[in-house]
Amino acid sequence: MDANRRRDAGLLAVVAVTFGAMLNACTALRGPATSEAASAPEFRDCAECPPLRWLPTGTFQMGADLEEPRRFGLPEFWATREIPRHPVRITRSFALGLGEVTRAEFAAFVSASGYSPAPGCWLFVGSEWLFEERRSWRDPGFEQADDHPVTCVNWHDATAYVEWLSRRTGHRYRLPSEAEWEYAARAGTTTSFWFGDARADVC
Repeated sequence: MDANRRRDAGLLAVVAVTFGAMLNACTALRGPATSEAASAPEFRDCAECPPLRWLPTGTFQMGADLEEPRRFGLPEFWATREIPRHPVRITRSFALGLGEVTRAEFAAFVSASGYSPAPGCWLFVGSEWLFEERRSWRDPGFEQADDHPVTCVNWHDATAYVEWLSRRTGHRYRLPSEAEWEYAARAGTTTSFWFGDARADVC
C-alpha cells in the first residue's frame, strides 16, 4: 500500500492507539503478565487474536520541542501539541500488539460478535478530508488482502474490538494511553524517529 493509501485509512491494531482526525493505530493492551508470557518474545491469547509482546517498565522523554519540525522545514504547529518535553515513567509492564489489526482479525471479530460498524470512511483526497458514506472496512476503495491492516474503522469500532478480545480471552484488553503508545513507539530512542533524525520519505 502506498503512502497516500496509508493516510486514507484509519488503521486498527490491537492494544495501543493514537487518535487524530481518524484512528491511526490501535493495539491490544493488556496485563498483568504471567511469568510464561512475559518471557516469550511474542504470543497470542487465542488463534484469532493479534500477536502481542510484553514491554517492561521504564522512563522516557515524552513529546517534542520546536526544533524538531524546524530540522525538516515543517511549520512549528506540528510540535506545539507536543511541548514541553517531559519525563514519563511507565510503572507497570503491559502487552502491546506488534502491528495493525489485520482485515482477517477484524473479520473474525465481526463474525463472532455480530458487530456491525457504521458505514462511511474519512479519506484524505488532495489537500482535504472527505467523508465517503459508501466506503467501509469491507470496501475501502482500494484492493486489500486479509493480511493488510483493516481500514475505515473508528474509535467506537476499536473499543468494541478490544472489549470483544477481553470477553474472548478472559484477559483485560484496552486502548493504550498516549504515553504508553509513545513509550512503545520510541523504543528507547530520543531521536525524531525510531531510526534516527534523518527524515524518511516513506513510513
